[in-house]
Amino acid sequence: MLLVVGVAVAVAVVWVLGPGAKWWLVHVDGVKVGGKDGLAGKDLADALDTVRGRAMALGTGLLAAVAIYYTASNATSARRSAHAAIEGVEAARRSAEATEEAQLRTFELTQAGQRQSEEVQRRTFELTQAGQRQSEVAQRRTHELTEQGQRTDRFTAAVAQLGDASPAIQLGGVYALAGVADDSPTREFRQNCIDVLCAYLRLPYDPYPGDRPADGQDLAEHAEALKGYRAARQVRHTVIRIIGDHLREGAAVSWQGHALDFTDVVFDGVDLHEAVFDGGTVSFRGVTFLDTTSFTGVRFERGTVDFSRARFGGDKADFGDASFKGGTVDFTGVAFERGEVTFSRSRFMGATVSFVEARFDCSVSYSAAHFEAGTVAFSQARFDGGTVAFSSTSFTGSTVDFGAASFADGCVTFSQARLKGGTVCLRGASFEGGRVILGDTLIEGGTLDLGSAQVMAGTLDFLDTQFNGGTADFRSIGFKGGTTNFNRAWFGDSEVDFTDAKFGDGTVEFALATGRRPRGLPDDLAAHLS
Repeated sequence: MLLVVGVAVAVAVVWVLGPGAKWWLVHVDGVKVGGKDGLAGKDLADALDTVRGRAMALGTGLLAAVAIYYTASNATSARRSAHAAIEGVEAARRSAEATEEAQLRTFELTQAGQRQSEEVQRRTFELTQAGQRQSEVAQRRTHELTEQGQRTDRFTAAVAQLGDASPAIQLGGVYALAGVADDSPTREFRQNCIDVLCAYLRLPYDPYPGDRPADGQDLAEHAEALKGYRAARQVRHTVIRIIGDHLREGAAVSWQGHALDFTDVVFDGVDLHEAVFDGGTVSFRGVTFLDTTSFTGVRFERGTVDFSRARFGGDKADFGDASFKGGTVDFTGVAFERGEVTFSRSRFMGATVSFVEARFDCSVSYSAAHFEAGTVAFSQARFDGGTVAFSSTSFTGSTVDFGAASFADGCVTFSQARLKGGTVCLRGASFEGGRVILGDTLIEGGTLDLGSAQVMAGTLDFLDTQFNGGTADFRSIGFKGGTTNFNRAWFGDSEVDFTDAKFGDGTVEFALATGRRPRGLPDDLAAHLS
C-alpha cells in the first residue's frame, strides 16, 4: 500500500511539474489564464513556477512522509526482527543449556555407570584374585603336605634301615638320612636327622675282639666276631665322615651351627679335620677317643663345645693348627691317658677354654701356640707324666691360669715362650716332682704369678729367663725341696718380688744371674746382684 501511494504521489508531482501545472493553476487555485483578464506571459510563467514549487514541496513532503513512514515501518520491522532474533538467541541459549545439561547428566550417568562397571570389575578381579590365592594356598598346602608326607616317609624308611641288623642296610640308611637332612626345607627337620645320626653313634657296640682268638675261642666264632666288628665300624666311620664333610667349608649343604650330641660315644678313630663348629652346642662330654683322633685345623667359633670328662686313650689326638675364637670350649676333667696329644700352632683368641682338673699322663704339646685375649684355665690340673710343652708359645693379653695345678712327674716346659701382656698364673701350684722349665723365657710386660706356689721336689728351671718388664710375683712361694734354678737369668725392668718367700730345704740358685736384685730375697742369696 505504501508503495502504491508513493508511486501515485510521484506521478502527480511529475504531472504537476509538467503540463499539469496549468491545470492545477486553473482548477485548484482558480486563476484565470489567458484572455483579457487572465494571466499571460511572465506572470503566467511565474504563477506556473509557483505551482510547480508548491507541487515540488508537496511532493517532497509527501515523499519525506512516505520515507518517514517507511523508515518507521522498517524500524518497527527491525525491532520485531531484533526481538525475534533475541528471542531466537534466548531460545537457542536455553536449548544449548538444556542440551548441555542433558549432556552433563548423560556424562554423569555415563561416568557413574563406568564407575559402577569399574567397581564391579575390580570386585570381580579381587574375588578372582582371592580365589586364585586361596587356590594357590590350597595347592601349596597340598604340595607341602605331600612333600612333608614324602619327607616323613623317607625319614621313617631311613631310620628303619639304620636300625636293621645288616650293616649293608644300615649304610644305606646313613646315606638316606643324610640325603633327607640335605633336602630338608627347615632347620628343625634337618636337626632331627642329625640327632638320629648322633644317636646311632651313641649306641653301644661289641668291642674289638682282637686280631687273634682268645684262649679257647673257636676260630670260626672269632672270625665272625671280627667281621661283624669291622662292618659295624665301617657304618660308624661313615656317619662320622658324613658329619665332618658337612661341617667343612665348601659343603654343598652346611650343617655348621647345628647341635651335635656325641655324649659318651666311644670313637675308635675319628677324623674331623678342618671342621667348623660355628655357633650351636657340640657335646663330646664323656667321650672316649681311641685309635687316632684328628681335629687338625678345626675352627671353634662362638657357641659351646664340651669335651668335659672325655678320655684320650688312643695313639694320637691332633688339635694342631686349631682355632679357638670366641665362645667356650670345655675340657674340664679331661684325661690325656696315653699316646700323643698336640695343640701345636693352635690359636686361642678371645675364647674361654677350660682344662680345669684335667689330667695329663702323656705327652701334650702346645708348642708355638698363640694365646691372645680370652682365658685358658689349667687350674687344679694334674701333670703326672710325659712332657707337656709350651715351647715357643706366645701369651699376648690373655690369662692362662695354672692356679693350684699339680706338677707331680714328667716335664712341663715353657722354653722360649714369650709373655707380652696378660697373665700366666701358677699361684698355689705345687711342684712335687719332675721338671718345670721356664728357661729362656722372655717376659715383656704382663704378669708371671707364682705366689704361694710350693716347690717340694723336682726342678723349677728359669735358666736364661729374661725379666724385661712386667711383674714376676714369687711372694709367699715355698721352696721346701727340689731345685729352683735362676742361673743366667736376667732381671731387667721387671718387678720381681720374693717377699715372704719361704726358703727351706730346697735349693735356689742365682749363679751368673744379672740385673737388678729381686725384692724380698734373703741377704745371703743372689748377693752379687745390685
